[in-house]
Amino acid sequence: MIMKPLSVFIGGALTGIGLLYAMGYRTEREHKEEFKKEILQSIYLANQSQETNVQYVEIRGKKGVVTIHTGMPKDSVRIIVGKPDQVNLRNIAGVSYEDWGYKITSEYSSDLDLEFEEGKLKNIHQW
Repeated sequence: MIMKPLSVFIGGALTGIGLLYAMGYRTEREHKEEFKKEILQSIYLANQSQETNVQYVEIRGKKGVVTIHTGMPKDSVRIIVGKPDQVNLRNIAGVSYEDWGYKITSEYSSDLDLEFEEGKLKNIHQW
């Protein structure tokens, strides 16, 4: 007679533990999914804001007429435009800046200036 109430109690306890575990697992999984959505949304918004600031510019460089854009890595710019005639480096508050000058039509002064911030093309000036 004691075995039946004991087995009912153990069965109920195991069922309760199983339900609590399932609810906890589902809640944890929901939190992970929500966290994933937040991260993806922040990455999307960061990329979208960068893309809206991108400016494509057609310039006349050492290799002819080429198209470059702001945000472009300096290695890519060097491959497309060519080696700069002047390079000025500076570091302000831990941020590295580089100015490249190209003498396209003049042999005395640069008529194409490219400004980089942290290795990315920031500004383009051509005269």
